[in-house]
Amino acid sequence: MPRKRTQSAETQNSSKKNSVDESEPQKSDLKSPTPERAIEMYLADRSQDLRQSSLQTHRSALNFFERWLNTQEIENLNDLTGRQLHHYRIWRREDAPTKTDVLAKATEQTQQRVVRQFIRYCGQVDAVPCNLYTKVRVPTVRDGEDARSNTVDADQAQAVIRWLSDYKYASLEHVTWLILADTGARIGTIRALDIDDYCPVRNLRMHAFVTGPKPGLNSRTAVTVSA
Repeated sequence: MPRKRTQSAETQNSSKKNSVDESEPQKSDLKSPTPERAIEMYLADRSQDLRQSSLQTHRSALNFFERWLNTQEIENLNDLTGRQLHHYRIWRREDAPTKTDVLAKATEQTQQRVVRQFIRYCGQVDAVPCNLYTKVRVPTVRDGEDARSNTVDADQAQAVIRWLSDYKYASLEHVTWLILADTGARIGTIRALDIDDYCPVRNLRMHAFVTGPKPGLNSRTAVTVSA
């Protein structure tokens, strides 16, 4: 009888060992490629479903991430932790903006989304723990929160329109500036115009009189343009 109990215990231990062996790889068991190689793999994978402009956005965001990894001397993505990903987010926002003192919230949102997708991909190829991507925080941006309200002086608008009239007549830029000068609308509003919004008028001569502060112009000077 004692012998039977020993065999039963051995069977249970063997069953537990097999259960551990069949589970997903633990962090210490993962063999991660270098950050550079992992980024190359990710971009190659996404090149089939992203437009070229979107692919460039992903490449730009991951260039910053790779740069930060180098500063931290992280050569194995398997060493990444949630705390380090938090440190990267702060670094990217405050220490690594390229054109401003602090990264705009909308830009940070885009960059963090790319990093999150990249880390998720790395989990799918057993380069990092599969749930590590959940620790990449992506900020929420409310509608209009990051909208800018810069204005253009009327004299500047006149100079731009004159130059476009001489050298880029009837171009997209010329038409856009004519509409901006006439309406004072925001650029985003102009971009949203559709063909159905166009009402043809022959022999049109447009006069844009700025009689008060407008979103696009900040002077009372009259702006006269021809179309």
